[in-house]
Amino acid sequence: MNWHWAVTVMLILLGGFEFLLNLIVLLVVFLYVALLYGVVRLRRREAEVERPYRAWGHPNMTWLGITGWFLMSIFMVVSAPQSAVSAAAMIAVSVPVYYGLTRYRA
Repeated sequence: MNWHWAVTVMLILLGGFEFLLNLIVLLVVFLYVALLYGVVRLRRREAEVERPYRAWGHPNMTWLGITGWFLMSIFMVVSAPQSAVSAAAMIAVSVPVYYGLTRYRA
């Protein structure tokens, strides 16, 4: 059963379309920061591994991207605090659920 539409409708009813849009933006910004940090961590941890391409300006440009996305998230938190609290709650709930599901999937 496709339950995504039910969650979307519930979130729109809770706070309106603008609330849902702000929530999605905050979650996407969180994912971008996590992905960029993962690049920095991977390249630092496995520095000796041969790469198929060179990342221009790494790590400075990667840290610049992390800083930019972090500043955008601060702006979003200030401009839409209700969406920020909801996004933080969804992230806080989803992380343990993810680790619980991946532990039992093997």
